[in-house]
Amino acid sequence: MMIITRRRPKIKREYKIYLNNTAMRQEETIKYLGIITDKRLNFNAHIDYTTGKGIKLIHALSKSAKVNWGLRHDVLRMIYFGAILPILSYRAPVWVDSLQRKSNTSKLRTIQRLTNIKIAKAYRTTSHEALCVLTGIAPVIIELETMAKLYNITRGKNQDGLYDAPLNYRRWPHPANVIELKNKRDDMYYKFDIYTDGSKNEKGVGSRVAIFVDGSLTHQLRYKLAEKCSNNQAEKLAIVKALKKLRSMHTIQGSQRTTAVHTDSRITLEAIANPRNHQSLVESMRKEIQTLKEDGWIIHFTWVKAHNGNCGNEIADHLAKEAACSSDIDIAYIKIPKSAVTSELKEKGVQTWQSEWDASNKGELTKTFFSIVKERISKRLQMCINFSMIITIHGKLRTYFHRFKIIDDPTCLCKMSPQTTDHLLWECNLLKKQRQVLRNSIMKAGGNWPITNSI
Repeated sequence: MMIITRRRPKIKREYKIYLNNTAMRQEETIKYLGIITDKRLNFNAHIDYTTGKGIKLIHALSKSAKVNWGLRHDVLRMIYFGAILPILSYRAPVWVDSLQRKSNTSKLRTIQRLTNIKIAKAYRTTSHEALCVLTGIAPVIIELETMAKLYNITRGKNQDGLYDAPLNYRRWPHPANVIELKNKRDDMYYKFDIYTDGSKNEKGVGSRVAIFVDGSLTHQLRYKLAEKCSNNQAEKLAIVKALKKLRSMHTIQGSQRTTAVHTDSRITLEAIANPRNHQSLVESMRKEIQTLKEDGWIIHFTWVKAHNGNCGNEIADHLAKEAACSSDIDIAYIKIPKSAVTSELKEKGVQTWQSEWDASNKGELTKTFFSIVKERISKRLQMCINFSMIITIHGKLRTYFHRFKIIDDPTCLCKMSPQTTDHLLWECNLLKKQRQVLRNSIMKAGGNWPITNSI
């Protein structure tokens, strides 16, 4: 048993509680479903436990992740995202509020800092802020808060009404009523041929439907979606609208109720056939198919290759692009997918990271190379000890040794000025040949010389 209270008792009390004549042991913490809960519900013990596991893993990596040999930086990044971060973020939405305490955030930052030092092949004196930018890995606190927000929007108590959430399990169709997706048959005549398509560009998102009756184009439908919707949603919406239009044709009777639906989206067809997929648009398609089937319709589906010269597919594609670009069409669907929610939260995380980087008084030299976080994470750079030394000025430089009173004189061996990063890049006579090679390479690639530190 564990007594849960926020009070601070003056003396520790032991409570005698018996179960089947056996005294229950009173504990300070209890582990349940991988989360360690303490009596004050502040989850300090859980953070201590996860950071302890992370430190053990990092120390195990130390044997094979040295500065000049061992695991490469890209392998270490993979280990961080695949092993260390999942340990630190386990069930983060439950205990994310405990990150308001500086003592907890410092423990998690320590784990990331130790990992970043190995990834960047940098010196231990390099600041946490500079290491995050150098490696291009977001600060762990921002990462954990983003995970918690994503959970709350998509699955938690603060679920956003605009999120395209899967259908509640209470509304799932009975397993006996699962729709069997049937493919179009070459030996069968279809009264209706329906071509659907979706389009997304910088101007918007649109769906389109072209309906042919006995080979003649009779209906052209266009629908516009919210700009954050995906192309896949547009494909699904087009099929839903096409089936609803088909259901409204009450004058068609008997054997004429045969339809072939042509789509260039394999993902949509796979979603309909997947019994585990319960997205709202997918369930809407299944509901329409079931309703039409009960009314005596035969609905078959087929995949067509996009832009292969098929007349119906080209018409649908043209209508979709018109719908996406049109401003006079009402929005037919506003629910945004999880991918859009994730992208938006990541963008906000980068903005928060940028604000912290601008406000930090550490890593001043690193800021001259990487002032914009978004530009840094868009580049793939090869980490090594020399690169980290130049970017952070923490390494085998005379100014660095002089700073820690290891040597008395910070002057470079060329006797011109202190051995700083700028001196090595632009002034040192001992590196004149290497600088000339760099200049020739930049000029040959169409650049200008001299260049700035900004990478």
